[in-house]
Amino acid sequence: MMNAHQLYTVARCLVALMFLMSAVGKASSWQETSGLMRKHHIPFATVSLVASFVLEVVGGIFLALGLFMVPLTWLLIIYVLAATVSFPLQDLMTNNGRAQGLQLLGSNLAIVGGLIALVACAITGI
Repeated sequence: MMNAHQLYTVARCLVALMFLMSAVGKASSWQETSGLMRKHHIPFATVSLVASFVLEVVGGIFLALGLFMVPLTWLLIIYVLAATVSFPLQDLMTNNGRAQGLQLLGSNLAIVGGLIALVACAITGI
């Protein structure tokens, strides 16, 4: 049976993997992602895309390694919430034709919940 620290490490790595996979998705469809960001009126779409890519790569690696957990995790929470407001929530409110908006909203909120749990574990020293 796994102890609490081992479970925390597995949880950290799974959340980190999600951010790294998202970065790979951005890299493999750079033009489409940039176009989607422009469609959603994200300021400086290319710069924002580069920043989100770097945050997902560096954040994913640091999360997997357990580095700077509390500030990093809060930064990732803010990032996911901003992305949620910018994409799926905007799509739902404007009926923008992206049917998966509700599913993305739900999954982003679940990610935020997982990140909050990781912050709690980091603060308590698990």
